[in-house]
Amino acid sequence: MRVVFPVIVVTAALMGSCGEPEPASPHVVSLERGKGLYTQVCAQCHGLDARGVPMLGADLTTSTFFLESTDDELVAMISKGKPAADGRPPMPPKGGRLDLTEHDLLDIIAYIKTLSHEP
Repeated sequence: MRVVFPVIVVTAALMGSCGEPEPASPHVVSLERGKGLYTQVCAQCHGLDARGVPMLGADLTTSTFFLESTDDELVAMISKGKPAADGRPPMPPKGGRLDLTEHDLLDIIAYIKTLSHEP
């Protein structure tokens, strides 16, 4: 009986942890991280101020698509990339940094949104 009791306790504990998974904690945006990633990945085409670079990247501070899209839509577009348009080359998926996570992209998006409100 001594061996059976610990096995029952351990089994019950394991079964209790097999219930519903905990919901994912919400992402806490880091503007500082977003700025660093934006500078590394996006600025070469969109400029340090996100106002665009001629013949490379669009002005994100006035982009109707950027300003009117949800964060999820922006993450999807950045993850997929964008074909060439308006005389500009295509945007590679994740700006060419395939190691960027969804949280990284959300930080970048949040940072860009702060630039669109500057004069």
